[in-house]
Amino acid sequence: MADRAQPRQGGLGEGGDDLPALDRRPDGGGGPGEPAPLRQAVRRCGRQIATLFGYSITNAVGYYLMSSYMIAYMSEELGYSKSESQLTNVVSMLAYSVACVFAAMASDRFGRRPMLIAACAGFVLLPLPAFWLMGSGLAGAMLGTSLLAMLVSVIGTSNVPALVEMFPAKVRASGSAIGYTAAYVLFGGTAPFVATGLVSASGSAIAPAFYMVVIAAVSLVVVLTSFKETRGLRLDRGVDAVVPAARG
Repeated sequence: MADRAQPRQGGLGEGGDDLPALDRRPDGGGGPGEPAPLRQAVRRCGRQIATLFGYSITNAVGYYLMSSYMIAYMSEELGYSKSESQLTNVVSMLAYSVACVFAAMASDRFGRRPMLIAACAGFVLLPLPAFWLMGSGLAGAMLGTSLLAMLVSVIGTSNVPALVEMFPAKVRASGSAIGYTAAYVLFGGTAPFVATGLVSASGSAIAPAFYMVVIAAVSLVVVLTSFKETRGLRLDRGVDAVVPAARG
């Protein structure tokens, strides 16, 4: 009977000693008197926050234009029927879903930095041809929107693991939330409004493409100058750990 009363090591039984194993981190965590995680994140990880914001703006603009703006753009600006616009959106989302698998595999193999560079460079080079294709007919619209969707998949599948890896464990949620959320609120949420305003002000149906190019150019500079490869970093490192120099 005494043996049966002993808690099992490493299990999730009733014994209180079974649970803390999941919480034992090498860097400790949140002891009395320690600075708030948000304050630590800003003070210790300002570069990472700024870097995350700098390339996430392209992810945010690309995603919101693809998912929230494109159907209305095609029907109102390019003259496609609602069914054609919706069909094009379905095709582009399928392309996005398939591309995510291969982009994620490439990110794990080659690293986050090369994939972020490729995505940002793609958003500099391809929006103008993609928007031109959208106005050339239904098949061209499917191809153009799919090109943009696949670029979103490339940047998104590296952005998500990178924002986890680039912050030490104690301030990971706080630090990543600042950079990522700010980019999506300031640039992602406003992207459809800005795109609509640019078309109205310029009279050009491809005006949103120029906006994407400018945003992507900023992100490309940020990645090239500030982003340091995160693949392979220890996720349980402390706030004083130094992120290694950029590789590749």
